[in-house]
Amino acid sequence: MALAIAAAGALAGCASEPPATSAPLIPRGEVVRQASGEVVMVRDVTIDLSREARMRTPRVPIPVPIGIGILHVPMRVPTAGTAQEAPGEELTIRLSNRESVLVVQERSDPPLAIGERVRVLYEEADPTTGKSKMRVERE
Repeated sequence: MALAIAAAGALAGCASEPPATSAPLIPRGEVVRQASGEVVMVRDVTIDLSREARMRTPRVPIPVPIGIGILHVPMRVPTAGTAQEAPGEELTIRLSNRESVLVVQERSDPPLAIGERVRVLYEEADPTTGKSKMRVERE
């Protein structure tokens, strides 16, 4: 009994100490670099904003008959009002180093046009997923 109390006390002491190598996290959305360029192509698109809503949609097991029995496959069932769309633009940008990048973002106001000078802003990568975002704005 005394050994269990001592072990619990030792574990509680370890859990309360902050890690020695904790580095400050850069807030999401912080721009880490930028590049100048020119819009060489613009295409209107529709952006599906309901992805996050789909991720919160419950999974329901759907019975699927197979040769030896019934398999219950979890499927997401859409709920009413989750389809959200926004007008967007697909932009091809030629950077000053002659590379091209393709960016899809919500439509600018007013929309960007071919020949406009822009800045491509690169955001810090998300520490969880490792993915980073880019966005385009006028110079």
